[in-house]
Amino acid sequence: MICPVCKRGGFVPHALEHYLQSSRCPSCSGHWVSAVQYWKWREASPPKPPQRPTDAGPVELPVSDTAKAKLCPECQRLLTRFKVGHGLSFAIDRCGTCAGIWLDANEWENLKARNLHDDVHFIFSDAWQADVSREQREQGRERMMTEILGATDLAEIKRIKVWLDAHPQKSALYGMVLND
Repeated sequence: MICPVCKRGGFVPHALEHYLQSSRCPSCSGHWVSAVQYWKWREASPPKPPQRPTDAGPVELPVSDTAKAKLCPECQRLLTRFKVGHGLSFAIDRCGTCAGIWLDANEWENLKARNLHDDVHFIFSDAWQADVSREQREQGRERMMTEILGATDLAEIKRIKVWLDAHPQKSALYGMVLND
């Protein structure tokens, strides 16, 4: 097998988790997880803990995520990038042919820190990717509104919106605001 990042051979067996074997590149510390290994591990895993919130737990470890095209170490087909989202800034790569997963250095550790490591298969779904796109749009809107209004005024508008939304006369209050 040839590493999709550093283009060298010589993978070494590595245990990412109990019963989850990967093939690790000693040069770049990336991991190749075959689909068979991943699903065997998932089937043998106990019930998963819930996802940790973005603000809980350690800061994201640095990842050398590259947007360059990568080839599957098993079947030499192009890997497809999938953004993780949910508070993590990197993308993981998956082969559409053999379903193997490439994890750059520290990606597994970051997924595990957020309890997303056993949800990797969901990351490749349309629903997950739609959620990531929605998150990115919301973050972009937040940045834009902060630039336009400033952080203090935006915080005040958000406070007022929470109050309006919880008010029993919500419709009347919105009508007053919009008709004025």
